[in-house]
Amino acid sequence: MIANVPLVYLTIQDVNDPECKISNFELEAPPACSTCDLNDIVFTSICNDNNNSNPADDYWSISLNVKGIGTSGSYNVSGDITASSLSYGSTIVLGNIPINTTSIIITITDSNNALCQQAIQVERPGATCTECAIAFMNPEVNCIDNGTPTDYSDDYFTVSLLPTGNYLGSTYQIIGDNFNYSGIPYGTSYQIPMNFPTSEGDLRVFIRDEQNSGCISLNKTLNAPVHIISMNKNILECQNCCTDANPANDVLRVSMNPVGNNIKLVDGLLNQTMYVVDPAVGTVTPAFGFYGTTTVFEFSGFPAGPSDFDVTLRDSLFDEKCHFIENLEVPGCCQIELPIVTNLFCDNNGTPAKITDNRIRLTLLVNNTNGALSNYNVSVNGGTTISPTNGVYGVPTQYVLGPGTAGGGATFQITVTDASGQVCNAALVNIPDPGNCTNTTECPTIKCGSVIIQVNGN
Repeated sequence: MIANVPLVYLTIQDVNDPECKISNFELEAPPACSTCDLNDIVFTSICNDNNNSNPADDYWSISLNVKGIGTSGSYNVSGDITASSLSYGSTIVLGNIPINTTSIIITITDSNNALCQQAIQVERPGATCTECAIAFMNPEVNCIDNGTPTDYSDDYFTVSLLPTGNYLGSTYQIIGDNFNYSGIPYGTSYQIPMNFPTSEGDLRVFIRDEQNSGCISLNKTLNAPVHIISMNKNILECQNCCTDANPANDVLRVSMNPVGNNIKLVDGLLNQTMYVVDPAVGTVTPAFGFYGTTTVFEFSGFPAGPSDFDVTLRDSLFDEKCHFIENLEVPGCCQIELPIVTNLFCDNNGTPAKITDNRIRLTLLVNNTNGALSNYNVSVNGGTTISPTNGVYGVPTQYVLGPGTAGGGATFQITVTDASGQVCNAALVNIPDPGNCTNTTECPTIKCGSVIIQVNGN
């Protein structure tokens, strides 16, 4: 009998006596002579990048090895993948399954025993067979002066990106603090369609591959262009401007320490950041300076003073349009001649009996080789005062020093500087002590009655 027939009914009858019989005798089928069991199935999914870096055409396959007991010589595969007459105990690879198929189900059946079968589900190895990695954004930051080169408040910058990496998809997404743009194809530079004011500082962005959602770049800070708002300068002197008839030998010495927005004293490699100095005429030494440090620049080759010329400061990294321009004035020949002192005497300050408030009084005549200049200032050392504190070139002016300056034997020094802001020399003149005032009366004449006698003002 066939082993897969579970139950049969028999009639047993005596051959000599037909009436001697048993009807409907139940007989169960014995166990099969051999049992088929697919008890050892080893499988794994294998990814294939199709020999290129495009994840869209990736596919995957199944590595399969089937063993069992009571089997025939081969087995068949049905379901999402079909194959026949496969050998037990041998590893085979089946299928070119598209990468967007997340899982499949197959049934393994013994070739000679349809009841000897096993179904399995196989998951794909991943969303792509290549590991996506965004390596570089390759940003390009351009500063725009908005058509107003001397108005720095309306400057803005634009940003273009050209991402590169390994096993990228076809498009990507740019995400920033207040923007999000998607569907951008790889391979060409893409300018973010926004204008970013330089006054708002740096920009933070990251990129996500749209075909591989887990492929995300690191957050990157894009430095906003440096926005210099002042040279923070001090004109020190104009060498040879008065002593040499050849203006080619003139040297204007100017100190600078520019200030502004987005200035970083060091870059990402901890190198000190720099700016470039570019005069409209002539040359300058040195040609660059470091932010945060006062640098003295020497300009030459400019027209003889009085004149002026523009100087442009450019950041060493962002030297396109958002630069800073300031005008430098070259003074004319400005030489304060040695002041002439006359009428030096002791002034008793209207108190002849009190010598401690005696003052030095004198007349100064100050001249300047630059006839276009008119006024000068004076100051005095020694902790005292001078009045007035200014004068007019070519006009004799009387000055008086503070109380107690006369009669004590001290010498004072008066400094004369130009009042216009021009780079002139400072003239110094020493003022000797003229001695005690000649009409000082230390003791009054004694008369009858009570008197108070003062000695040396006490």
